[in-house]
Amino acid sequence: MAFRIDESPDRLVVRDSPQVHWIFGSVFVTSGLLVLTIPFSSFWAELVLWERLAVMAIGIGHLSGGAWTVWRQVETITTLNRLNGDGRSVRRHPFSWRVQTAEFKIADVRAVEIQSSVDSDGDPMYQLRLWLSGSRVLPLQGQPAHGRGLAEANAATLRRALALPDTAATDTL
Repeated sequence: MAFRIDESPDRLVVRDSPQVHWIFGSVFVTSGLLVLTIPFSSFWAELVLWERLAVMAIGIGHLSGGAWTVWRQVETITTLNRLNGDGRSVRRHPFSWRVQTAEFKIADVRAVEIQSSVDSDGDPMYQLRLWLSGSRVLPLQGQPAHGRGLAEANAATLRRALALPDTAATDTL
């Protein structure tokens, strides 16, 4: 999990940056692009139809699978400025000009929640969320992660930093 909490007397920054997933997906994008250069090589004419189709399928498969892997990972940065009492949450996809931004007051923070879900294998996943007044919810993580203990430790750190009651985390499915 690329989740990190940086705390100073003036600011609290909660960052979830899936760089490993971005790199992994980029490797497939690159390999797909390399395979798709084969039609421009000198031996392309020597390949029979099924070999040409296989090359194109592999190249397109790698390119699209890698692009999907990179694109679905969301980076989330939540900054809480203790000096002026303002908070800001920024969510973005890689290579996107569109950024989702939410502004709020730190005094509006009501709770830090651990949202439970399951992955495709049925294993439990956890995602931290920030509850604000007016029933607004801001995800602190772009994607859920494994590890209940780590999620509880991060939630406790945030509750302490925000002077929230250290109650048991509410799980939602």
